[in-house]
Amino acid sequence: MSELKTVTKTSSQLAELVADIRKNPDNYDHRPFQILDNIYYVGNDWVGAYLIDTGEGLILLDANFDEVMHIFYRNVRKMGFKFSDIKWIFVSHGHWDHYDGVGEIQSMTDCETWFPEGDMFLLEEREDAPEFKIDHFYKYDEPIICGNVKITPKLTPGHTPGCTSLFIETEFNGQKVMIGAHGGLGQNGLTKKELAEKGWPLDMAQRYKASLEEIREIPVDVFIPLHNAYYDIFSLADQDNGDHSVYLRPQDWKGIMDLRIKAIENLMANDKDA
Repeated sequence: MSELKTVTKTSSQLAELVADIRKNPDNYDHRPFQILDNIYYVGNDWVGAYLIDTGEGLILLDANFDEVMHIFYRNVRKMGFKFSDIKWIFVSHGHWDHYDGVGEIQSMTDCETWFPEGDMFLLEEREDAPEFKIDHFYKYDEPIICGNVKITPKLTPGHTPGCTSLFIETEFNGQKVMIGAHGGLGQNGLTKKELAEKGWPLDMAQRYKASLEEIREIPVDVFIPLHNAYYDIFSLADQDNGDHSVYLRPQDWKGIMDLRIKAIENLMANDKDA
């Protein structure tokens, strides 16, 4: 399965990547594409953003950040939508590259925004965090109905304490399908030393592993990654002949969860021996 991969970056490598994308955002441009009848990729080459057409307005899953908003705006238009059609924003976790664009989008729309309460401290720690309105905190395992789409949030801590994965029930070719979006598969910062330095719970790696094991059993038909580094949806888009069936890969969800479980087990074993 060429789409399954494990990418691990050190803190310094991530810092270099962030510096480069802020300096040269156009280098991270990526074409938008349709995934299912009502789901569209509108993010950039580094971090994902998805539109879901509910029949009563658009859901936006994650909102990118200032330096790449022009890419997001162009991609939304290329898919044939207007910003005023965005009615709901779901933010996966409290890292700037997933929420910095929320305030700007709110200024142009009358949308409701969901955010993980467990990551509020990350907003409060940032003196330069852009202001935006949070209408709802997630109530885990309680479905949210938006038009003809049902979204069930699940708490999957690790990448951040409040990291939230979303399970989206919709239809494709007249059949019900489940779409899975893991809130954050990255394992950087989960050694006990790093956790202690950040003041996070020292069992965060164990919580991460337990959440992966739990959601692994959810029957997901289509995996939509928030970073292409962990699942190569771009290669699937290149293979799509227009009927979008290429994205229906129910085996991949368990496969990527197994890869990340193995990776966190290795991290914990090395951390114990250090």
